[in-house]
Amino acid sequence: MSPNDPSSQDRPEPTGSGNDTEMLGRSGTLIAGLWNSAQMVVPLIGTLLVSVVIGRFLGADELGEQSWISYLAALLMTLIVQTLVRAGIQTMATARGANDEATFQAISRWMMWGQIAGGALAALILLGFAYFSDYRASWVLVSATAAVNAIGWALSVRVIADRGWAPVAKRRLITQMLAQGVAVALVIAGFGITGVFAANAVAAAILVALVWRISTKATGPAFPPIPPQLIRLGGMYLLTELLVQVVSKRIEFLFLGTMSTRDELAMYSIAFMVVTSVTMIPDSMVTA
Repeated sequence: MSPNDPSSQDRPEPTGSGNDTEMLGRSGTLIAGLWNSAQMVVPLIGTLLVSVVIGRFLGADELGEQSWISYLAALLMTLIVQTLVRAGIQTMATARGANDEATFQAISRWMMWGQIAGGALAALILLGFAYFSDYRASWVLVSATAAVNAIGWALSVRVIADRGWAPVAKRRLITQMLAQGVAVALVIAGFGITGVFAANAVAAAILVALVWRISTKATGPAFPPIPPQLIRLGGMYLLTELLVQVVSKRIEFLFLGTMSTRDELAMYSIAFMVVTSVTMIPDSMVTA
């Protein structure tokens, strides 16, 4: 309602409405942080369980190969997909808060186009590794999962900017836990690490379907002008992530994967996963 509306001048402002709004915003941020933590940390614990099962039933060499494939896929997704996701969430949420519908829709469109391109690029790179590996089926499955996950994140960004982290985080948590449970069963049944990546691929497809059902369609032109804030923020996040990967993340996996045995890589991956599960809690809160 406009402040110049005569009807609004006869209505007293509710007492404490500003404080109520501020407290609601703070509680919403806390809840979002908790959900984001849950959907990032709980699957890490499940991944640790899957790693233990792989080591127990398939041996350290197979666990090392699974860790190597998963690491390269995660690295590409972080650099190509997640940096754009972070920029998209921030810019779209800002546009929504400012009631700038045109910018919101334009960023939504370019998030989808960007993630289609990014997912395709990540998938092609991963497919390239299949030609030099004895685990071609696993590389093919992980490449397909990367492409599907990119589409899922494009849809998720729109939901998060509109309604917060909770709707997406709940669905991601359920599908990831389902994938890990199925992966354990497939490993025990004798499908090897291919079964793990097959479970992840199916879970990614289910997640896309679930998020698509709660997302709203983008409106406006299919190829609007690219908002400069999306390019600027996306580039900044990409540069930051490159530095973080070198300084504090597991870039050493590249050296272990090429210069060490798969047994050594397997033992390192389990220890790293335990530490990451703990440090991910404050990091995910800050991200939300």
